[in-house]
Amino acid sequence: DIIMGMRTSRYIKNEKEDTKEQKIFGRKIKTEEVAKDIDEKFYAKKGDIILSTAQPYKCQIIENEKYTDTIIPMKYAIIRIKDPEKYDISYLYYLLNSDSCKKQIQRVNEGTGPLKIVKMKDIRELEFNFPEIEKQIKYSEYLKLVDKKIELQQQVIVMNKIIKKDIINRIANKEQ
Repeated sequence: DIIMGMRTSRYIKNEKEDTKEQKIFGRKIKTEEVAKDIDEKFYAKKGDIILSTAQPYKCQIIENEKYTDTIIPMKYAIIRIKDPEKYDISYLYYLLNSDSCKKQIQRVNEGTGPLKIVKMKDIRELEFNFPEIEKQIKYSEYLKLVDKKIELQQQVIVMNKIIKKDIINRIANKEQ
């Protein structure tokens, strides 16, 4: 199921003096009371994929409760798996981040300069290979391990830079 995020300007009231913090995906804003009649479908749910409809077309899985009360604005598409017995959300996430997907989007995006967008109809028409659910799960588990390895290697690089800087500072201080 693919849903366009909501036009937040229609629902956020700016008339009262009392403000509260309201989470809108990608930012926090100080707003007045948010309208009470916002459809639940516009709130992030655990397991959703949020895809930017504007370049650079990044996507994110809502994996924890931190974002579940967040309103998804219009410049994002909300992708929800209806049949988890047939489709693995992590597998779809990796497909949406693939070069193949980016090429498909580049062919159909509209606009000029940095303001290119992809329409909901075009997102619905993206083509992907979905093997049996067991294979999807295996692929996504493997890719998660690769992501973890990359993250750990980046942490090692940061630590090595800190060590290098410390050694240089120690050397420089002894020379003086």
